[in-house]
Amino acid sequence: MIDIEFACLFKTSELIDDRFKNSHFPKINAPAIAFPFLQSLL
Repeated sequence: MIDIEFACLFKTSELIDDRFKNSHFPKINAPAIAFPFLQSLL
């Protein structure tokens, strides 16, 4: 078994408000965008 901790940093010039934090991006879209980068390391 392998335990992996992986972090991805997304930057924006826009204000990050509660509407954004409660949207699909932080919980669904961001991990989907970051996953191929993790997969390429394995």
